[in-house]
Amino acid sequence: PPLANSRTIRVSLVTFAALWGVVSLLDGNSGTKWQSNAKSQRLAEPPFVTVVDAGSTGSRVHVFKVKSLNPPSIIEACPNVKIKPPLSYIASSLSEIDETYDNLHNALESFSSAMVNCIQRPTDQEKSPFSILATAGVRALSTPVQERLWNEIRKHFGTEYDNQSSFRTLSGEDEGYFAWVSANSALSIGSKINDRYTE
Repeated sequence: PPLANSRTIRVSLVTFAALWGVVSLLDGNSGTKWQSNAKSQRLAEPPFVTVVDAGSTGSRVHVFKVKSLNPPSIIEACPNVKIKPPLSYIASSLSEIDETYDNLHNALESFSSAMVNCIQRPTDQEKSPFSILATAGVRALSTPVQERLWNEIRKHFGTEYDNQSSFRTLSGEDEGYFAWVSANSALSIGSKINDRYTE
């Protein structure tokens, strides 16, 4: 088969991350729970899953429609939306100065707007997990800066999305694993996961 380009693998990586979150709704994996204050609603089959892929050049908001939880199956509900500047750039300038916090809150409002534009029914919005996953750009920042970033993000969203796994920096190990599985899937080469969906 032809080689998949980097964009295909990147989108596949985000799709796999979203699937990982959907699967966690079934198995209750403590490391990857998608929760909100409406926990009982979130544990039912969600209509959509939103993943913000906070990369080094900008953040892409991906909204997936959940077709099934068992087996997990999702499709992209709308074209993804890219938002600049990257979260890592905003985070690196966070301080006590109100203006820098305004930049962060403006970005977060843009994430929310992209989700709402795709998931138009308020009841579906309330039942759909929302996650921001940051990669190498944020990972390169110091631990205090990362903590300040995620604390401010949780404060912005209040209790609507209050589980730490909803907003976090992917470890290099997690990102590498996602990339490996995604590349195998995109290239249609052998792996147990790929075989399951290509038999």
